[in-house]
Amino acid sequence: MQQLELEQDLRLHAEAFAHEMLVQKKEASRQSTILLQGAGPSAQLLAALQDVARLTRALEEAKQEQHQRVQELEEQLGKRPEPEELDEARAALAVAEEEKLRLRTRLQEAEQRLRELQEEVGLLQEKLAQDPPLQSRPPEVAAPPPPPPLPPPAPAVPVDPLLAIRQRKGLVNRQCCKPEAEDAKARAVQEMMERIKNGVVLRPTKERDPLGQGASVAGSKRRSAALELQSILGAMRRASRRAGARQSSLKGRDRQLEAILQRRRRALDVAPQEHSDDEAAEGPDPGDEDLDAAPSGCSPPGSRDKVPFRARVASGLPRTRPLARPTGGRWELG
Repeated sequence: MQQLELEQDLRLHAEAFAHEMLVQKKEASRQSTILLQGAGPSAQLLAALQDVARLTRALEEAKQEQHQRVQELEEQLGKRPEPEELDEARAALAVAEEEKLRLRTRLQEAEQRLRELQEEVGLLQEKLAQDPPLQSRPPEVAAPPPPPPLPPPAPAVPVDPLLAIRQRKGLVNRQCCKPEAEDAKARAVQEMMERIKNGVVLRPTKERDPLGQGASVAGSKRRSAALELQSILGAMRRASRRAGARQSSLKGRDRQLEAILQRRRRALDVAPQEHSDDEAAEGPDPGDEDLDAAPSGCSPPGSRDKVPFRARVASGLPRTRPLARPTGGRWELG
């Protein structure tokens, strides 16, 4: 706006100057006409005419220059942008200034980070120069791990509880026992022991006690069960002494058998205390006498059960658990 006002002032001044020059020209021409009419030309008149001609040329030149300047200003005014475009340009300029400030801030942060990294690199290089790294060695191939130890072999011949009882009483002739019968009984006993270890409760026998012998039968059951488990425990201990290499595993088995024996004793001692009093009054169990008097020998060759037969009377030592019978290729407690 200031430039526009300046241009307008210059234009008005040029017009006033041109009008003044025009007036002076008219006066000079009138005076020259008067002088030409009154007398001949003189030196002063010629000088005045020359001045007039010179001023006229200067005026024309100034007029042309002023006209050119006015045209240029008009062209500039025509090329001036609209107010909306000017506002948009100003907004873009403000955004550019903000972006410039943000980029300048990021540049300063990057330069600061670069200086810190250069300092860290210098420190690391100094440390490496002070402590040179050791020569890299090829990685040694680790030896393969040793193979796992073989599982301990199973005991050669498991213990038969009934056979152990007969051996203690001296009623069994070892020479008459066949190896195949021992293997069958050993498998049955082994399966029974595995069931006991796994927590399988054995089925109670359903034999009917004779009339009038309830107390003696209960005491005989407790005594026979304790004898059987004690014989199993003793046989397992003897087997552990013979197999020194499997001593640790058999010790664990002995502890399991002792725990089983304690549980069996607690289960059998639930009977009333009066049964034990009756047994003390009656004297020795007739079953023991029958057991001592029973003949020893081998089972007949054609017999299906390869366990030696032993005759028992009705009032003798009752059987606390059924013998193992082969069913479907497996030995199962009856």
